[in-house]
Amino acid sequence: MRTGPNTGPCKALLHAIAVIALSGPLALLSPALAAGPFDPFVGEWRGDGVVTTDDGQQAPLRCKVEVLAEVGERASQALRCASTGAVIIINASMRLEQQEGQPVLVGSWSNDRGKAGGLTGKIDNQSVDVMLLGDDVEAQMISALDGCRLQVTIEGKLGKIANLQVNLEQGC
Repeated sequence: MRTGPNTGPCKALLHAIAVIALSGPLALLSPALAAGPFDPFVGEWRGDGVVTTDDGQQAPLRCKVEVLAEVGERASQALRCASTGAVIIINASMRLEQQEGQPVLVGSWSNDRGKAGGLTGKIDNQSVDVMLLGDDVEAQMISALDGCRLQVTIEGKLGKIANLQVNLEQGC
């Protein structure tokens, strides 16, 4: 019977040592790999919606929203919608902070019409609810998650936009 490092009990022992040696560093990384608050929203979402202008006119939209989780408790969102003769682009960057012991979203937003400002709000595992504030802008933006569907609603004053509602899907 052959003995040595590549046979019988020696081989099994070496395999066990290798598994332990390789999994040890991964165990140390596991807290860093824990799900972040934005993870359920991350990805590329596509769908249809309707925009209502401040004078009551409505137009159908085709939209894409891309959400990226960044280092720490940060994320960016790029919303791009198009209808006949019009394009709407709203970008947001946000981070989760503790204020008076409560988690609060803070960040900034901008659009393709030269408007920009700050945002503040809250997040849970099914929705992001923020207020967009700036010159001539005060609008609530809610992104609500339902499995593989994401509904984005903007209500208030965002330039000439009074309401935007989009139903998006992610190929789940």
